[in-house]
Amino acid sequence: MVNHAKSNAAKKRDKRRTAALSMADALAAYIAEQAKPEKDRKGLRPIAQQYGVPFKTLSRRYHNKQSISDFNATKQKLTVAEERVIVDFAIQSADRGIPLTHNIIENAANEILQSRLGDEFEPVGVNWCQRFLTRHSDVCKAKPIIVCTRDEKENRPGKAFPEGKGRHLTDEAFTQELERVEQEKQGKEVEKDKRKASRAAKRSEKASIEAEWRKLQEKHVEDVAKWVAVCEELAAKNVPKKNWPKKPVRPLKPKHAPGPREIPVASSSAVTLEDMAQDDETESEDSGEEFES
Repeated sequence: MVNHAKSNAAKKRDKRRTAALSMADALAAYIAEQAKPEKDRKGLRPIAQQYGVPFKTLSRRYHNKQSISDFNATKQKLTVAEERVIVDFAIQSADRGIPLTHNIIENAANEILQSRLGDEFEPVGVNWCQRFLTRHSDVCKAKPIIVCTRDEKENRPGKAFPEGKGRHLTDEAFTQELERVEQEKQGKEVEKDKRKASRAAKRSEKASIEAEWRKLQEKHVEDVAKWVAVCEELAAKNVPKKNWPKKPVRPLKPKHAPGPREIPVASSSAVTLEDMAQDDETESEDSGEEFES
C-alpha cells in the first residue's frame, strides 16, 4: 500500500526526533570521553562535528541545562507521565478491540486534570486530542490504536444502540433505530448531491456570464473603433461636432447568464455616414411638406 505524503508538521516532528537522537548519542560519546586520560580525550567541537550537532547545545546538555523540548513540555496541560497513562490506556483498549473516540481521550485527560488540580481545573481545548495523537504518532504506528474521529462517530458500531444500552438484534426498537440511521445517512447523501449540483450550476452560470461579458467588451471595442473612424471622416468633411454621432455607451456586466429566449443588449452601434445621409433626406422631406402646407 502506498504511503500518504507527510505533512509539514510531521516532517518537523521527525526532524526534531532525529536531532534529539543525534544529541543523545553525542552526549553519551562525550561522557565516555571524560573517562579517558586528559591527553587522549576529544573535545566538544570534534564530537559535535562528528554527530552533526551544535557544540554549544551539547555543552548545555552536558551541564544539565534545560532543553527546548523539556521547556515546551512544561507548557502542556498534562505532564509526560500523565500522557503516558492515556497512551497505555489506548493500547490496552486496542488489544481488547475497543475503538476509542476523541471524547473518551478528552474525558480521560480532564479526569486526570481534575484529580490533580481540583474542581476548578481548566479542561483541554478542542484541538488538544489531535495534537496529542500527533505527539504520540510513533506509538500509534508501532502499535495500531483505533481512534474514531469526530466524522466517524456517526458510523461507529455503537451508534445504533440508543443511550448506549444493549439491544437484541431482533428487537423492534433496534430495527427502527437502524432504519432511522440509514434514512439520516441517505438524507445526508441527497443533501450532499444537491449542494454539489448547485455548485456545478453556479460554476456553469459564472462561466456563461464571463463568456457573454467578453463578447460585450469585444463588441464595444469594435463600436468605438467604428465611431472613431466616422468622427475622423466627418472632421475631414468639416461637419460640426454637434452633428457627430454620440460615443457608444460602455456596456454593463451581466449579473445573470442569458436564458434561451433572452437576447443580451449590446452597446449602441456606431452611426455610419449612410445612416446620417438617410436621416438628412428624411428631415428635408419633412421640412418640404411643412413648407408646402
